[in-house]
Amino acid sequence: MPWMALLLAWLLLVLLTAAALWVMRSSTLSEQQRALHTLAVVASDELERGLDGVDEGLTAIGNAIEEDGMPGSEEEVSARLRRRVELMPMAQTLWLLDRHGAGVAGSDSIGFPEAESFRPALKPAGIDGLAFSPPFQDSHAAHPLVAIASSVDTARFGWVVAGVPADALLGAFQAALPEDEAQMLVYRRDGTLLASTPGASHPVSRQSRLVEQIPIEPYGLKVELLRSRDVVLHDWTNSAQIAGALLALLAVVMAVALWILQRAQRRHVQAQEALRRQQARGERLEALGRMAGEVAHDFNNVLGAIAGYGEMALDKAEPGSAQARQLGRLMGATERGRALTERILAFSRGGARRSVVFRLQPVIEEVLEHVRSLQQPGIVLDVQLQAPQATVKGDPLQAYQAVLNLCVNAVQAMPQGGVLRVALGEERVAQEQVLSHSQLGAGDWLRLSVADQGRGIDPVSMEHLLEPFYTTRGGEGGTGLGLSVVHGAMVELHGAIDVQSRPGEGACFTLWFPAGSPALEPLSVPAEARAGGTIPRILVVDDEPELAELVASTLELLGYEATVETQSSRALALLQEQPARFAALLTDERMPDLSGTELVRALRTAGGALAQLPVLLVTGQGGPMLAARAQELGIGSILRKPLDRQELLQALEAMLHGTPAP
Repeated sequence: MPWMALLLAWLLLVLLTAAALWVMRSSTLSEQQRALHTLAVVASDELERGLDGVDEGLTAIGNAIEEDGMPGSEEEVSARLRRRVELMPMAQTLWLLDRHGAGVAGSDSIGFPEAESFRPALKPAGIDGLAFSPPFQDSHAAHPLVAIASSVDTARFGWVVAGVPADALLGAFQAALPEDEAQMLVYRRDGTLLASTPGASHPVSRQSRLVEQIPIEPYGLKVELLRSRDVVLHDWTNSAQIAGALLALLAVVMAVALWILQRAQRRHVQAQEALRRQQARGERLEALGRMAGEVAHDFNNVLGAIAGYGEMALDKAEPGSAQARQLGRLMGATERGRALTERILAFSRGGARRSVVFRLQPVIEEVLEHVRSLQQPGIVLDVQLQAPQATVKGDPLQAYQAVLNLCVNAVQAMPQGGVLRVALGEERVAQEQVLSHSQLGAGDWLRLSVADQGRGIDPVSMEHLLEPFYTTRGGEGGTGLGLSVVHGAMVELHGAIDVQSRPGEGACFTLWFPAGSPALEPLSVPAEARAGGTIPRILVVDDEPELAELVASTLELLGYEATVETQSSRALALLQEQPARFAALLTDERMPDLSGTELVRALRTAGGALAQLPVLLVTGQGGPMLAARAQELGIGSILRKPLDRQELLQALEAMLHGTPAP
C-alpha cells in the first residue's frame, strides 16, 4: 500500500539521518578532546616551568642561608628576603621557618600559613622537592596565596617558603582558554584544589563535560582542563534540531501527500464507478432506444396504412354523416399515435431531423414566452441569458422540445409556486468530466441550467430518470417521455446532460450544447418541371407492399401516375433500363436490399438523366447523419412516416414544379 511504502521510506531516512548525526557528534567530541588534550599539555608545561623557577629561587636562597647563615637582625633578614622576592616573578612574598615550621622572618607583613596544611608535611629532617599548602587568604594579600616550601639544613632555619598567588599557577592560559565556559584547575597530589579559573566549582561534575588531566610528576601536582559538552556540541545540536524539524516537516508533507493521493484515488475510483454507471445507463438507454426505434418504425408503417386508407374512406364518406364522424375520430387517433411515435423516435434518435446552425438564445426565449403564457400561479421566472450570438448545429425544434420539457417539468414540480431559474452562458471546459448522465469533453460549450425549488429527485428515480415511460407522476397524467425526449435531443445535438438534486431541495438540470459550429450550406434541391400536358410518373419503392400500394393510390388521387416496386435492386434495374420514363423517385430509407440513400447513390453514380432524377425520401428514422447524406446526394426532401397527403403534395410540387413548399 502507498502509506506503507512512504512510512518505510521515511523511517529509512530517519535512520540514515540519525547515523549521520551520530558520526558527526562522535567526530566533534573526538576533535574537541584532542584540542583539549593539546591545551592541557601546554598549560602543564607552562606551570612546570614556572615551578622550576620557584624551585630554583628557593634553592638559591637555601644555599645562601647554608653558606653565610643569614646573619643580622630580623629587619635585616626581611630586607634581604624582599630583595630576593624581586628576583622571583611568580612569588609575592617569602618566609623563613624554623625546623618545626614556626615563622622566623618574612619579606612583608603577610602572615605565615599553617605548617600542618603543607603536603608533603614539613618534617624537621626536611624533604626532597617542594611542599605545597592549600590556598589561604590574608588581610595583607590582595589575592589568595599558595605557599611553596623548600627545606634548608641550618640550625636556625629549616624552611624557606614562597607565597605565590593562586592565579599565577594558571599561567597565561587562563586568558587563552577557547570559551568562557572552559575551566582550568590545578590539584595537589592529595586532591586539594590549589587554583582554578573564575566560576569553577569544587568538586567539579565531570559527567556532562570533556575532561583532560596532565600530571606534573616532579612536583606532585595535576592540571585538569574541562569543557561543557553542551557548548562543544552546540553547532551539532542546532544541526540535529534542524534535521529533526526537517524530518518532521517531511513527515507532515508525506502525510499530506498521502492524504491527497488517497483522496485522488478515492475520487478516481468514484469517477470510474460513476463512469461505469453512466456507461451502463447509456448502454441501457441505447438498447431501449434501438428497441423503441424498431417498434416505432413498424408502428409507423401500421399507422401509415391506417392514415392513408382512412383519408381515402373519409373522402368518400358523406360529410356530416356518422361514418364521417367515426372516420374523423379515427384520423384524430392516428394523429395522436403519430405524435407518440415522434416522441419515441426523438428518444431513440430515429426521427427525421434537419441539421442547421441556429442561435440558441432565441429558441430559449421562445420557450420562456410559452412558459409565461401558462400563467401558473406562484411561479417566478429568474432568467439570465448571456449568449445572444452563440450558435448550435442541429435541429432547432429538438432544442426547443428539450428546453420546453425541462421548463414544464420544473413548473409541475412546484405546485405551490417557487422560483424557476433559467440561465444560459458560454463556458470553456479545460478537461473531460463525468456528469450525472453523460460525459463532457474539453472545449467550448453553451451551458443551459434550469433549476426549480420543488420536491427534488430521490436516488432511485435518478437512476431511471431518462428512461422512456418512467414517471413519478403516473397518477397526475405523466407519460414518462418528457425527459427521454430531452435525452434523445441532446444525443442528436452531440450535447450532454447533468442532473443535480436532493430530495426536498429542488433539482437543477444542466444541458451542455457544443458551441461555435460553422454554418451549413443550404440544401440544393434539383427540380424538374412537368412536361407540357403529360402526367408525371413516380416510381414508388417500399418493401412493405401495402404501404407501397397506399402511396401509389395517394399519388393517383393527387394527379400523378405511380409504379410500385418492393425491391430496391429491381427498382435500380428498372430505372437503368428506362431512365426517361419516371419524373421522380419516391423511396423508403430502410429496406433489406439497398437502403433508399444507397439506391440514390447508385443512380448518381450511373450518370446521365439518373444523376439529376428528383428524389423524395420517406423514413420513420432519420437524424443529422441521414440529413447529411441526403444533402450530399441532392435528395429533394425527407418526409416522415406516416405520410401526410398534404405534405406529400407540397413536397412533390416543390420538387417537380419549383413551387416553394411552406
